[in-house]
Amino acid sequence: HLNRVGQNISVALHEAAHAIVMVLSPRAEDHGPTFMGVYLNLLSNIGLCPPETIYLSARKAGLRWDDRLVSRRKKARG
Repeated sequence: HLNRVGQNISVALHEAAHAIVMVLSPRAEDHGPTFMGVYLNLLSNIGLCPPETIYLSARKAGLRWDDRLVSRRKKARG
């Protein structure tokens, strides 16, 4: 259940990223690079803005991400 303030797509995807990371990489840091890799991937795939913009913004904010978990899953699916 998302509280009233959290009822938006970015918060929903943030929480979804937590759930994905908990299952696929349970030892990953809570808001660390693995989480950010999943979260940024989710954000970039919903079509709100170009993926390049999302990653550029994250880089400018000094965020670090690791997209190996996402890349590994994509390769497994073919």
